[in-house]
Amino acid sequence: MAEILAQARAWLAEGRPIALACVVTTWGSSPFPVGSLMVIADDGRFAGAVSGGCVEAAVLAEAGTVIATARPKLLTFGVSDEKAWEVGLVCGGRMQVALFAVASEAIFAALAAAHAAGQAAALVVELATGAHGVVSAQGGAAAAGLRSGALAFGQRALADACGRATGSETDGAIVVTFPGRWRIIAIGAVSITQALATLAAMLGYALVIVEPRSAFAERQPAFRAPAIAPAEVVVAWPGEAFSRLALDRQTAIVTLSHDPKIDDEALEAALRADPFYIGALGSRRTHQARLARLRQHGFTETDLARVHGPAGLAIGGRSAPEIALSIMAELTQVRYASAAAADPPLARSKD
Repeated sequence: MAEILAQARAWLAEGRPIALACVVTTWGSSPFPVGSLMVIADDGRFAGAVSGGCVEAAVLAEAGTVIATARPKLLTFGVSDEKAWEVGLVCGGRMQVALFAVASEAIFAALAAAHAAGQAAALVVELATGAHGVVSAQGGAAAAGLRSGALAFGQRALADACGRATGSETDGAIVVTFPGRWRIIAIGAVSITQALATLAAMLGYALVIVEPRSAFAERQPAFRAPAIAPAEVVVAWPGEAFSRLALDRQTAIVTLSHDPKIDDEALEAALRADPFYIGALGSRRTHQARLARLRQHGFTETDLARVHGPAGLAIGGRSAPEIALSIMAELTQVRYASAAAADPPLARSKD
């Protein structure tokens, strides 16, 4: 997203009229998810994509009219359309794409600021007038003539999104929510954490490493090397670190330190919060002893059922990268299982 928004702002700075295309809703096997963006300049140049090649030509054909008239369009593509084969959407899916002209960089600045800060944001467009704006999770808004009702619609959608990309239409306006960045907080700067850092970066997670043992944190330069996998390293005990990191439903906690004093403190703090995933490394025997200690601290069986232990799917791996892979696989499985349970059927990008 950052590159697309930067290109849009650059074209506006050159004085070029532009249009923004955004996937609003998908059904079935639609190729790209809700929130996918494409920006088109008046000379036909574009950045980003809304379908990976299926419908871009059709969107480009409409963009010139939208830029010239400043009248937005809501485009629908699907296998039932006569143009389905022509645009290439023959995989059984349908999708809606909002296309509207943008004259000010404020909307892109607001989206870019939210994206850079890892915060959720909602894009709101009035289909009759082309008025548009962005609402951020922190309560800020950048709006160009939006009615108060449309702005409130965006705020409600953002509150209901729960860290998911969603799109909907009501009362002549569309809203698309963009989730803030998902995080993994790894407890312990060990070899598995280094492998986890690389996988987390590849999958778009921000990684925070909490390590109270300064000697362990300082001997892991790879964690700080952007060429490998950028990560924030917090040299503090988990309880102190978590109070600063503000755990939420877009956060996963994985304990890897092999030190019960450190890992138990992290698990107790995680169980008092609401991360979407809590994993604890160790053998089955180690995990049973861990659960017994947590029971002694007043945690119920319902609480303990939230802890995935031993962390990771049983793929049979033994090396640090293989264990990191198994943890990322389980974490991904839990994340999307939760999203599928929360999503209404028409909001899903895949069936």
